[in-house]
Amino acid sequence: MEEIARNNLRGINCVESLASTYGNLGCVYQSQGDFSKAIEYHTQNQAIAKEVGDRAGEGRANGIFPFFWQVPETSALATCT
Repeated sequence: MEEIARNNLRGINCVESLASTYGNLGCVYQSQGDFSKAIEYHTQNQAIAKEVGDRAGEGRANGIFPFFWQVPETSALATCT
């Protein structure tokens, strides 16, 4: 999945697209039950949104973390910054 996303973004110099792709990958991993990997991608999405000043994107990224607080094995990993 990650390779497909990278190939789709090759040649595109758009940080927002990269952030969105990270968020989408996070959702995919979340749906597969790989919560650690999902948090990793959602965190990257959140960091990019914060870096570029995309407050709406940052809000969307932050909105996913409460789900992980409900999953015992990931509650310590899921933090909003």
